[in-house]
Amino acid sequence: MEHPPWWVVASSYHENGPASTLQKQGKFGILYSDKKPAQEDKKMSLGIRMHDAAPGTLAQRAQFVKAQGYECVHLALSKVISPDYMNPMVASPGLASFVKKSLDGLDVAVLGCYLNLTHPDESVYRATVERYVAHMQLARWMGAGVVGTETG
Repeated sequence: MEHPPWWVVASSYHENGPASTLQKQGKFGILYSDKKPAQEDKKMSLGIRMHDAAPGTLAQRAQFVKAQGYECVHLALSKVISPDYMNPMVASPGLASFVKKSLDGLDVAVLGCYLNLTHPDESVYRATVERYVAHMQLARWMGAGVVGTETG
């Protein structure tokens, strides 16, 4: 199966393909690419947690981050815009489009959703799962490869 580039969470390229063999045997829970990277793809992008950047609007923070030379960000909408953005009802293609436009070319490496997925209270747990599902959908629309999680 051919995976789009944003699916690559951990990329291991080996001439003999050991990463492929291990993945097929189910030894690792990582996504990978067997495609040999092009010469221009052989660089590492450095990013920053967006909420650690200078205060301001999302667009202002993006400009600050870009001016510092970063190419990607860890974006926790609840910390950068408002805690209201943790509400699953807010997740939409329109929000994803707004965020991408505001980031002005910065990639979202991680979409942060740091909530306890092991909460003992069933109603809190279910609400948390709904938020994660909404963030996974947002990540897809934004082109983010990872939704950040937290242990209980």
